[in-house]
Amino acid sequence: MTTAPKLEPTDLVDELKALSRAYVSLLELGRNRILDLGGTCDPVDVMEKGDPALVRARAAVANAESRAAPSAGLREALTELASVKPALKAEQRKHAKARRRIHQLERAIAWALGESPPGIPEFMWPEGDRRPYWWRTQLRALTLSKERGGVASHHQTIARDE
Repeated sequence: MTTAPKLEPTDLVDELKALSRAYVSLLELGRNRILDLGGTCDPVDVMEKGDPALVRARAAVANAESRAAPSAGLREALTELASVKPALKAEQRKHAKARRRIHQLERAIAWALGESPPGIPEFMWPEGDRRPYWWRTQLRALTLSKERGGVASHHQTIARDE
């Protein structure tokens, strides 16, 4: 069993144009025939009643239009999306920079007020000491090194304390 090949949107548009041209040429031929015979009736009605090929062509045009309409809408949407995408990315970058700056300011204000800054877990802020963990360890290292008469690194001080 063979299946019909899938048509791309451009194929559908080309098919629609070809069928439309064939339909218009048939209408013109029918109109000319009717006028040559001295008739005054609507050529579309006469042709559809007398020509089954025209009925099939008109149905094919309607079918192609119905298939091409969603594709054309999709194509327009994709084109619009492609034009909006760089602007959207630029806005996202601006908002990310602003969020980072706001977060930095919130942390600086919290430290200045002696509060727990956002994003730092509570275990780093034991009761009674409102300085950041790294600040307390650096102060402890500095205090111990002064007591011993030298400068110890942060890691040496922690290892000694444990």
